[in-house]
Amino acid sequence: MIKVNGNIFTVDYFPDGTQCLMNVNIAPNFNDEFNIFWRYKKDEELVTLMYIVNYIRNSYKDKNVKINLYMPYIPNARMDRTKHNREIFTLKFFANFINSLNFDKVSVIDPHSDVSVALINRICILDVNSVISKVISHLKQKADEDNKELVIYFPDAGAYKRYKDLGCIMGFRKCYGHKDRDWLTGKIVGMSIVDENDDKLCDSIVTDFETGGINGESLVASAVVKPFENKYVLMIDDIISYGGTFYYSAQKIHEMGADNIFAYATHVETDSFWNVEKGTFRKAMGFEGNSHHSDKQIVEKLYTTNSLYDVDENYFVELIDIENLK
Repeated sequence: MIKVNGNIFTVDYFPDGTQCLMNVNIAPNFNDEFNIFWRYKKDEELVTLMYIVNYIRNSYKDKNVKINLYMPYIPNARMDRTKHNREIFTLKFFANFINSLNFDKVSVIDPHSDVSVALINRICILDVNSVISKVISHLKQKADEDNKELVIYFPDAGAYKRYKDLGCIMGFRKCYGHKDRDWLTGKIVGMSIVDENDDKLCDSIVTDFETGGINGESLVASAVVKPFENKYVLMIDDIISYGGTFYYSAQKIHEMGADNIFAYATHVETDSFWNVEKGTFRKAMGFEGNSHHSDKQIVEKLYTTNSLYDVDENYFVELIDIENLK
């Protein structure tokens, strides 16, 4: 979906499938700027973007207009390196295409790779702190009402390094996951969790000595204390596709005592996330097949932005609008 100065750009098609762009009405705003908002859905939109920019430059070549692009999600960001000459470095060529349109500013949020930041000219990274802080403030209030502590969890050390210095999570207890993989298959076979001091979290046994037994003998009472008992846990990362890492994290956190687990990802790929066969994290939200089974739900809610996710809001997913994020 592409908007120009707040108006959706409508695309029609000729019988051969090519884009039919007629009766176009695009004008600069009061600052002689064109602000293009591109919420990525498919690669075809790149062609539409090219047509729009060239139309503007041709129509307003006598005016000193500025053209800014706001694409919250950077397509191809995962393909930020190649291992052999049979792989195409799609991120590099995508960035080359964007650069060829010579935008005055390209704004993004929570880029998946530092490589994409280096490749795109005049890039501006918008503050994700203001987005995540809304989620944390809401959950902190809920945790306080339940007389529980809010803990921030990151699926891996990379996510921890990415977000640990955000102002909105300062002062909260933080921990992150370590994935155990079968290196032959690449599948996740287990998960351990460490706190920010790299100390492994595990259950502990607390033993209390009490009097009052038979003939005055002491009774010994032991209890297993789990690290996430009486805790709200918010899992944070930049992107979810099928959500395997979030799923295994949620399972481990639940095993370690948490009954209130939530998740946040800036970008969520709608079709992958809800894929009946491959979608993994959806199972942690109680979904099996096309049905929802609440008795198997261990994650209460997923928070995400409308950078990619395009399903109407429901009880299980809460959308944060970032179209006008500055």
